[in-house]
Amino acid sequence: MVRLRLARVVCGIILVGACLVAGTALGAGAFFCGSGGRVAPGVCLGGLEVGGATSAEVADIAARVAALANEKPIVLIHRDQRWERDLKSLGAECDPDELARRLMEVGRRGGVARRVQELAAAALAGRNVGVVTYVDEDRLLEAVLTLAAEINVEARNATFDVRTGRPVPERQGRRLDVAQAVARIQEALALVERSAVFLNSRDVRPLTTLGDLADLGIRELVSSYSTTFDPQLENRAHNIRLASGRISGVMVRPGEEFSFNEVVGPRTREFGFLEAPEIVEDEFRPGIGGGVCQVSSTLYNAALLADMRITVRQSHSRLTGYVPPGRDATVYYGRQDLRFRNTGKTPVLILSQVVGNRITVSIFGDRPEDREVRIVASHLESIEPGVREIPDAELAEGERVVEREGAPGCEVVTERLVIVGGRVERREVLSRDRYRAEDTVIRVGTKPRNTPRGAQER
Repeated sequence: MVRLRLARVVCGIILVGACLVAGTALGAGAFFCGSGGRVAPGVCLGGLEVGGATSAEVADIAARVAALANEKPIVLIHRDQRWERDLKSLGAECDPDELARRLMEVGRRGGVARRVQELAAAALAGRNVGVVTYVDEDRLLEAVLTLAAEINVEARNATFDVRTGRPVPERQGRRLDVAQAVARIQEALALVERSAVFLNSRDVRPLTTLGDLADLGIRELVSSYSTTFDPQLENRAHNIRLASGRISGVMVRPGEEFSFNEVVGPRTREFGFLEAPEIVEDEFRPGIGGGVCQVSSTLYNAALLADMRITVRQSHSRLTGYVPPGRDATVYYGRQDLRFRNTGKTPVLILSQVVGNRITVSIFGDRPEDREVRIVASHLESIEPGVREIPDAELAEGERVVEREGAPGCEVVTERLVIVGGRVERREVLSRDRYRAEDTVIRVGTKPRNTPRGAQER
């Protein structure tokens, strides 16, 4: 009995609701049909009630609203930053004729059922027609990304100054919520009375703090080494900067082996390297990646001074000029590598920087107190350059032109001394290297000289 009564009550409520909806729809429809060219009840333009307005009134309202929308900028705020943007810069348009058409078409599209449904929905819940008639979403996104470039701050990991060795604290970053910004701007574009649009950003935490580095045992400068180059050799300078950037930031944990080739990658155009002079088969020739050996040699010296165990290293066949004899390290992807192992108890961090014509590689970690590493080289032999003569048919017989001055070579033994408390604790031979001399090249004339006729007769 109770269930039957409850069912009757529920059915009654549903019936009353249906009657109200139907009545509202019929009432709105009756008004709409009898009103001629009027806007359906419940319709708003950007939040402004315009239901019941005639077509002439709608045209006037749309014209005034469009003029206001096109003239009044949208204010965008992020923390203490403020911008004003007009519709055009946001990829938006407000066409008064299109506005009037959209207002008048509510309840006039489709069949009878759809029209009644639209009229009922507008009368019961309201129907807002946005002020903006067109938005180029790509252009709006581009405008927001331009704002993001001003708002965003890249998080910076804790690091060290390569040249001074001082710690550089981490910095928290921030990033604009682009999707939310686009949505909020679109909402504001739909309104007649626009309030400022507040843009949100999220904080971006750095991956590494000074505390993290200290926990790993990376607290101070262990070693540093610098070399210079000619910045006017643009391709070579580019290769040096590129390789320097790739080794910078690499951490080598205790027991790990560092491989220059694995870190820097192939020296190809696809990997960003350019053609520049390099030593190939004892001669300077253009090659992709020329200059990278200066980076490996600078790193080699920093690794020596940090007391890393050198596992793979090979010298050039000729003296390089940017490091002393015995302290260079040639590399060639797939064939010659520079490798060293961290035999310490804590990780080390490699940082490399190019400023002007100087590359500096520094290694940071935990340096034992009262300890010093020295690298010494002993010259075993000096190798004098030879002379290479090249016949030249363009020069007269007897003429000699020096095309290239020679350079001496040498043979050296390089040692590492580890000094603790003023006394040599360890002395090790690192390498014995022989550098070929560079011959002097002279062009010798072979073109016959003109002989006077009288001299020939005698």
